[in-house]
Amino acid sequence: MQEDIWYGDALCFVLATNRFAETVMQLLERYVPNHLPLTEDYEDWGVEYATEYDMLQYLQVHPQLRATRHWNEIEKTPDSILVGAYFLSDGQLILSLTVAGNGVIEEKSLLEMKQLLQSEIGLISYNYFPKFNNGAEFKALCDSL
Repeated sequence: MQEDIWYGDALCFVLATNRFAETVMQLLERYVPNHLPLTEDYEDWGVEYATEYDMLQYLQVHPQLRATRHWNEIEKTPDSILVGAYFLSDGQLILSLTVAGNGVIEEKSLLEMKQLLQSEIGLISYNYFPKFNNGAEFKALCDSL
């Protein structure tokens, strides 16, 4: 971990080995078990969904459709995790976790996620925030670049 960086969000992405609704639900149950189900916010392609699972199944059986969904816990905490599902038009599914990065937790999260999804394909992306406490430190940081 670099001391001159305040870690922001770390986004862990893994290519799932399938596009099943059950795969997404497994990730939700593991990381955000108390999430607010998505139903009312999404009406796609003229289809209304009775349940979140129905929405995910619709995306499963229509592999040509592209859609992005995000979930988080109902109660926000400093360690809150955001789960993302990226249904791609080539029939693939990429799942993500957004965690408060610290140089360690994201590596652990990526490995755990790969194991859960039985996939070897994944990466971590960051939103880094430069460390400064005042305008002079910010100016010095900019001058050093």
